[in-house]
Amino acid sequence: MRRSISSKATTVYKYVVPTITIIIIVIVLAVIAGASVLVPVWFTALYVVWSLCLTSMLFWMGSKLKAVSMDQSSLYVEEGSAEISIPFSDVAKVSQLNWIKPYPVVISLRDGHPYGKKVMFVPPMEGFFGAWKHPIVEELSNRTNSLSETR
Repeated sequence: MRRSISSKATTVYKYVVPTITIIIIVIVLAVIAGASVLVPVWFTALYVVWSLCLTSMLFWMGSKLKAVSMDQSSLYVEEGSAEISIPFSDVAKVSQLNWIKPYPVVISLRDGHPYGKKVMFVPPMEGFFGAWKHPIVEELSNRTNSLSETR
């Protein structure tokens, strides 16, 4: 039976969060520009650099996020309107990025895979508070390790 392992909020992380962030940045920049007599130039420059870094990171991460589901033998990755099936035997490693919320999971694929090198998704956050690895990381790791042991 197939089940979704990515968050229902994937679309929010891909499109809504970066867009709202840009809107807030522009509003704050307008306020800073309006109060230019009171705000030092170095602060404005620092804010612009910080804003560019933040926006770049959010758009980079958003472009990498995919909706992922799985069954007993494969992962299914939504790529636009198409869906790609990736057998667990093609998974090299499963890890989690703990340095950035919402703690995305990264699935590294074996060399030469037609899909590419990595798949990134945000797992559901219900019952997970970010202190350790998300349970889906361990589940996927165990599944791929058990396949590599049987080869």
